[in-house]
Amino acid sequence: MAKKVLILSSSPRRGGNSDTLCDEFMRGAMESGNEVEKIFLRDKIINYCTGCSTCSRYNKPCPQKDDTAEILEKELGLKPTVINMHTIKPIDTECINEMSSTHELIVSIEEHNVIGGLGAAIAEVMARRKTECRQLFIGINDANCKMGSRSFMLKQVGLVADDIVMKIKESLGIKND
Repeated sequence: MAKKVLILSSSPRRGGNSDTLCDEFMRGAMESGNEVEKIFLRDKIINYCTGCSTCSRYNKPCPQKDDTAEILEKELGLKPTVINMHTIKPIDTECINEMSSTHELIVSIEEHNVIGGLGAAIAEVMARRKTECRQLFIGINDANCKMGSRSFMLKQVGLVADDIVMKIKESLGIKND
């Protein structure tokens, strides 16, 4: 059975070692009858959240014009809405109610304990409304962590992109190939 394969090349140079490996993988996947697409990340614009509040305060799309949603849509086959809830209090109940009525899943991602954090605040709003929307909490479980660099600690608790995508796919019943 043919699969859709998306290759994200993060090589700093076209034709560099990593990009060449991506091309070879792509060739092999295509020869096996798969539908393959390669995205060269250097050609894409991927911004970080600036905390401007446009999405949370005014319930408008993120003003950052980048390629993140396009990449997520291609990778997961979904049309995600990314919202920065930069404050828990006051919680934006209007935004949460809107998202829970138009989406199948709300994912909260937070760089601290999931107990009493953003996910819990979202769950409280959703419980009052009795919505059918499911919720996935991604953050630090209530346990001690080994100390180290920021990148070490994020990897340890599953707050790196690959782990986050895997958890979302599992929650949606999408197989991790």
